Amino acid sequence: MTAVDPRSGLLLMAPVGRSLLRRLDQLRTPKPGWNPINRKYLTMNPAISEAIAAPVRYLDDLQAGDRFASAGHLLDEAQIKAFARQFDPQPFHLDPEAAKATLFGGLAASGWHTAAITMRLLVGGGLPLAGGIIGAGGEISWPRPTRPGDVLQHSVYKLVVPRRPH
Repeated sequence: MTAVDPRSGLLLMAPVGRSLLRRLDQLRTPKPGWNPINRKYLTMNPAISEAIAAPVRYLDDLQAGDRFASAGHLLDEAQIKAFARQFDPQPFHLDPEAAKATLFGGLAASGWHTAAITMRLLVGGGLPLAGGIIGAGGEISWPRPTRPGDVLQHSVYKLVVPRRPH
């Protein structure tokens, strides 16, 4: 079974490898000594609860042509400034006038803010592949500034899954 966004027709999932699921499997099957406070938190957080309860799908389960897209997040000036005040207090994230004199030429969101929003979109993106664990690392680049009024959304990828010899 796949989750499909009714508006776009896209599968709602993110690719990961099978080996990253050991930790999630431990969460699904509590062992002696399991901390009930952690379990309570996990069941109180809807995004995490859904990831734990969702049937596990792996890259091997995908078919050629399957696609992924997240929901969108509209970024406004207040969000940009609030994040910057707390985590990245630089003039081009805090003051539109001061930002005009910088390489950005105007107010721009912190790259770390956009990365945090991206993570939130991944966690809340429907039935994630491999229970929501998306990897142990990756590369981040910010090719252009994110401005107030921009909508952040994961790119839509057409996945071609090559067959592995058994």
